[in-house]
Amino acid sequence: MSDLKEEIVGLLKNLKVKEEKVAEESRKLRRIKKKLNELMVELRKKKRELREMGEERRENIEEEVKRLREACEECEEELRAALKEDIIERAEEAEKQAREAEERAEEVERRAEEAEKRAEEAEKKVHAASEIALEAKRRAEEAEKRAEEAEKRAQEYLRRLRYLQADIENLKKRAEREKREFADFVLGEFALKLVDIAESLEKAVQHASLRSATQTQSAAEGGRREDALMRGVEMTLSRLKEVLRSEGIEEIPAERGKPFDPFRHEVVASEESDAYEEGTILEVLRKGYTFKGKVLRPALVKTAKKSKVK
Repeated sequence: MSDLKEEIVGLLKNLKVKEEKVAEESRKLRRIKKKLNELMVELRKKKRELREMGEERRENIEEEVKRLREACEECEEELRAALKEDIIERAEEAEKQAREAEERAEEVERRAEEAEKRAEEAEKKVHAASEIALEAKRRAEEAEKRAEEAEKRAQEYLRRLRYLQADIENLKKRAEREKREFADFVLGEFALKLVDIAESLEKAVQHASLRSATQTQSAAEGGRREDALMRGVEMTLSRLKEVLRSEGIEEIPAERGKPFDPFRHEVVASEESDAYEEGTILEVLRKGYTFKGKVLRPALVKTAKKSKVK
């Protein structure tokens, strides 16, 4: 586009130069015409002088005037021909250059229109591309927003999943604990039955010991048989207590003169006593047991209380 404009400017400058040359030639023609006019004035002056002069010199003067006129006519004719030919050539050349300049100008104008059309099309494409870019940017922002929302939902789902996993783990632990507690409960119930059996055996041993102490000399042989039976029962009782201890069943300590423990002992009776402080165990009415550190059955005790003031 800029090259075409420069070319048009150059053509206009050349045309201006040609016009200046034509104007210069025109000025030259005017000067020649002026000179011819001066020669014509001189000829008229010579004619007047001829009229004033005598007849004898008129013929010579007329011949000289004629000669000068012919010379002037020839000069004028040559000048006209030369000027006419030069002017015509220059005019034709200037006209040709003007036509070429006009054609180039038209070509430049056509190219300028095409360039303008292409520029408009390019502008439309740029506008369309800008709209596409804006739409793409909007979609990208929407996609980014959806991605952020999806990430937030994923984080929320992950948080819930972790909570659910924690709840499941807690439920598993609770189920295991309840299972163990239930098993311990079942074992505890079974242990209570075993404890009752052990106590029954222990009472039988105690009763047999008391009986053997009251036997007479005549019944010594029968006592020996009972002693053998009692030793067997004692061995069975000892083995049963060992099995109970191995399974976590232990006897709750409760001795005479020891302080009362409300978490392990249960008071079923009280007796005034000056020998022991209030709340001290006086007698164990029934033994108590623990199963794996938990109270399976509290010990039933009788405690001392302050005597009434007389």
